[in-house]
Amino acid sequence: PDYDHVKGTHHLDISVDISSSYQADSAYTLRAMSSILFECVKVNFTIGLYGHRTSRIPTTTKPDNIRKYVDEVSELDYEKAIHVIRRDNALATGKGLQNRFNETIFWKIILKCAALIDHTKLPTAKGPADGFTMAEKAATKKFMEDAGYGLGAENQRQCRIFWENLFKMREAGIDKVLYYRTKEFDSYCKGYPKMSEISLVDEVMRWETHYRPHIEQPETRVLRLGKGDLARLSDLENPQVVERLKVPESSWNNAKNE
Repeated sequence: PDYDHVKGTHHLDISVDISSSYQADSAYTLRAMSSILFECVKVNFTIGLYGHRTSRIPTTTKPDNIRKYVDEVSELDYEKAIHVIRRDNALATGKGLQNRFNETIFWKIILKCAALIDHTKLPTAKGPADGFTMAEKAATKKFMEDAGYGLGAENQRQCRIFWENLFKMREAGIDKVLYYRTKEFDSYCKGYPKMSEISLVDEVMRWETHYRPHIEQPETRVLRLGKGDLARLSDLENPQVVERLKVPESSWNNAKNE
């Protein structure tokens, strides 16, 4: 969406503080992190039009029911139809976030499956060690088959590594980066050098530590804009903003300051 031209909103400047001691290692790194910041703005704008809610509206995968629902929406008056569209877009966005975030626990579930496998019935490992037991490999294959993923050997290998890394990140306390992760971030993780002096988890933890305030700021700002805070008064609740302004809160929104 073009946020510069969305009615009732302002352009959101998401800057990177290059004066910080942390510097992006490459354009590839910056592209991955920038995509996460943009994803944060995009999804929160969509959700902000409806709000943070838990809906009990039934969902369906039946084609006839989907068509019937669309026909019913088409018969609503304008205001009701817009409300339904905003709601459905927000819920679909939330579901997308949920589906991606679910992947951070896949490896934990796979380990539970591995614990149930009879190791005596597994084939002997061949080739150089890759950090995974035969039980973990067998469990990954079963999980992928049961969950509907492609079972190609290379796909299994990549998924094992990727899901294990996502789980390690989650266990390390990385939250915001994983919540808004994008295909650019996934590509970065899959292409990260195995022999790097800094582990992938440690590198992403650096991102989490440095960029967390940058992520939290648009989270709050976009939701408040969606609720009509066009003057951005909610920015005054941000401790970093208050610290920089050094102006008593009582002096704000005062005609004498104009």
